[in-house]
Amino acid sequence: MKSLFINILFATVAAVQSQAQTLLPLVLVEKPLHIGDQSQKDMTHSQPDSAFYEAKFQWDGRGKIGDIYLVIQVSHLVPKDYPDFDKGYWKSELLLNDKPVVILNTKLRGKEETAKLETIVLPIKLDALKQGSNTLKIKPGAKDGDLDDFELHRVSIESSKPR
Repeated sequence: MKSLFINILFATVAAVQSQAQTLLPLVLVEKPLHIGDQSQKDMTHSQPDSAFYEAKFQWDGRGKIGDIYLVIQVSHLVPKDYPDFDKGYWKSELLLNDKPVVILNTKLRGKEETAKLETIVLPIKLDALKQGSNTLKIKPGAKDGDLDDFELHRVSIESSKPR
């Protein structure tokens, strides 16, 4: 029940923010959110907030502004060189309007997950967003039913690449 409440809360906040803003950024997550299925003492929230992340947001067709980017700040996400990743395990998927966009882990380097904050910047094609309601989902990868636990620290749609 807690994960359902959190998902509804974030979706509502995002929808209200998007209607009130006339300029980007559109912030979907602004405080740490533990995604996964196990207790992790080294995370901001030791207990999972949700098994996955989903936000509904309104897009008013701001395509005239130029390029846009999805910026994700994350920690503890398994990187692409982690053992067994190449066998199909641990792949955390990002979907926009139920269409696969990227396996987030492929944007990280190293052989071990880290508590260090990492930033993933993804260009968004304007045709990927619909005028009106849109959905962003992040589904953690798994191995033998064990979800990859990680924290989303900030998720936003920006009009320029962060430096």
